[in-house]
Amino acid sequence: MTPAAVTSMLLHHLVTGSHAEGITALGVEAVIEHEDRVLLIAEPGPDFTDETWQLPGGPVLPGQTLTDALHPAVAAIGLTIDKITGYLGHHDHAGQHTTRPAIRPASPRR
Repeated sequence: MTPAAVTSMLLHHLVTGSHAEGITALGVEAVIEHEDRVLLIAEPGPDFTDETWQLPGGPVLPGQTLTDALHPAVAAIGLTIDKITGYLGHHDHAGQHTTRPAIRPASPRR
C-alpha cells in the first residue's frame, strides 16, 4: 500500500471530520516497518488472558497535533522518529467515540 502524503490539510481534515462525526477522542498509531515486517505490541485483554496485537500508538492530548502525539507514542516503546513518511488510513472504535489514524514514520532509531 502506498501511503498518502502527510500534509497540514490532510491532518486538519482528519480532525475536523472526526469532530463533525461526533468523535470525541483522537489517537494515533505508528506503522513501523523493518525488513518487510511490521512492529506489533502485545496488549493484555481486560482479564489478562485475551491478548491482542496492536500497532504502537497513544492518545492525542489537548493542544497536540496528530504528528505531535506520534512522538511520545513511539518513545514509550524506546524508539524515536525523525520524519513521517505517510498516512495509511484510520479506524474508529465503535461505542468509544475514538478514531485512530495510522501514520508511517521513517525508520525509527533506538
